[in-house]
Amino acid sequence: MKRLLPLITAALMLPLGLQAQTTPSKPAPKPAAKAQKAAAPEAAAPAKTPLMTRDELRACMKQVEVNDTEAKAINAAQALRNQERDELLKSEEALKQVIKERAAALAALNQERADMLKAGEDLKVKLPTVKKEEAEVMIAAYNAQAAAFDVKADTYNKSGGAIKEQTAAREVRVDKYNQGKDALVARAEAHNRSVEAWKTNCADRRYDEADEIAIKAGK
Repeated sequence: MKRLLPLITAALMLPLGLQAQTTPSKPAPKPAAKAQKAAAPEAAAPAKTPLMTRDELRACMKQVEVNDTEAKAINAAQALRNQERDELLKSEEALKQVIKERAAALAALNQERADMLKAGEDLKVKLPTVKKEEAEVMIAAYNAQAAAFDVKADTYNKSGGAIKEQTAAREVRVDKYNQGKDALVARAEAHNRSVEAWKTNCADRRYDEADEIAIKAGK
């Protein structure tokens, strides 16, 4: 006779969460779910409980496979979440850099605009004191500078729409990531309950080795 031994319960995994437009501190890695492994054989002890039937043994052996498969699937899902989290954090840093550069560009444009307004006022004062030909050259130079400024300002304004789209797209990804947290936690908890159920119904139960051989042979 053989006896099924208790197996280690898979560790509950707590997926990491993200908040839109924030940089959460990176917690220590959570323990991964552990796959159930076949129990090691043990010398038969004095019979205290009836032997498992072949169908009961078959169900217990099947549950080991199911728990094993689910543990691997949960770990794979957690690995994908970790990868997605890293990508989201990187995209947040990149977005922060773009926003910082955009703020610097706006400050430069505002300074250039202020300088041009002053130059325009100075030009109004100077124009009456110069010849017509010289005045026309000065006006043309100022207008060319103003046109160049308008191009830069227009480019800046248009870039704002692209940044808004990037921010919105990232927040959609963050929301989706956060929504997946509860689902994965629930899945891990269900897996742990399944392992506990195996321990309750199968662990330390005696069975006939002939039944084990027959089951593995497909009978």
